[in-house]
Amino acid sequence: MVRRRRGFTLIELLVVIAIIAVLIALLLPAVQAAREAARRAQCVNNLKQLGIACHNYIDINQVFPTQVGGYLISGSVGWFDNSDYRTSWMVQILPMLEQSALFNAYNFVADRAEYSWNNTTVIRTQLNAFVCPSYPGPMVQKGQADWNSYAGTSGNLSSWDIAGTCYKGSLGDNTTGPFPGSNNAYGDVPSGSTQPSATGMFWRARMVVTVAAVTDGLSGTMLTGEALPNACNWNAWSESNSSVATTSIPMNQRTNLDRAQPGYCYGFRSQHPGGMNAGFADGSVRFIKGSISQMIYRAVSTRAFGEIISADAF
Repeated sequence: MVRRRRGFTLIELLVVIAIIAVLIALLLPAVQAAREAARRAQCVNNLKQLGIACHNYIDINQVFPTQVGGYLISGSVGWFDNSDYRTSWMVQILPMLEQSALFNAYNFVADRAEYSWNNTTVIRTQLNAFVCPSYPGPMVQKGQADWNSYAGTSGNLSSWDIAGTCYKGSLGDNTTGPFPGSNNAYGDVPSGSTQPSATGMFWRARMVVTVAAVTDGLSGTMLTGEALPNACNWNAWSESNSSVATTSIPMNQRTNLDRAQPGYCYGFRSQHPGGMNAGFADGSVRFIKGSISQMIYRAVSTRAFGEIISADAF
């Protein structure tokens, strides 16, 4: 009697392989979704830490972190008159982020001095607290920020390494170019005035904002949002003009991807599907949907326009 060997036929083997392939195809999106959920949670935590650091700064200084940028001359702002006088709000909160050593390494010098020349080591330092895990691009780049286009007297600025940030402060809904804004471009000082017109929590130069000045309510006013360092030439956590963005440019603007045009790249951007994480002035973090009305998106970013916005509107 001949005994037959047991085993799979070719058809049975192909069926098993096909079933395994289907199971893998079903499993991969779930794995990717779980990974993105983890990345998004880390991003929320980063923004939360920024919000807490800002409130710790308030406890000490009674105002939100102030920037240093430009200088007033007869009611207008000078930026490139043989100076490099731009230090960001993110530099100011370094001690509150357990980065006292880096803060102490930063050379603060007097009277419109060239800050960046004295801080080339600091400005190229990448900080994990400023990195969104969903962002796949480079964090340290050459040619970033105004420092690399500033007409200095020595050195080659285009060769400087500048560390970027995935988070920027809210300038408000001021316009930077072809988009309708509520006030002067970049929130700068209008002609005949001595006060910036920035409607948000930060201006690209010095603007003092107290808690009492946020009359729209801390919980309803956007403090920070997400950015992509490889999408805009103005991206540096250490520079005032490169650490803010405006909501007059729609979130994830796609009509023009020219990173050298502020009117298109000076807005908030995110790699998270469906929208972006945003920090609010009370220290909370919420997800703003990409489908948000542009009018509501802009209203959320202003601090004192009297808008009443339901939390489910964004």
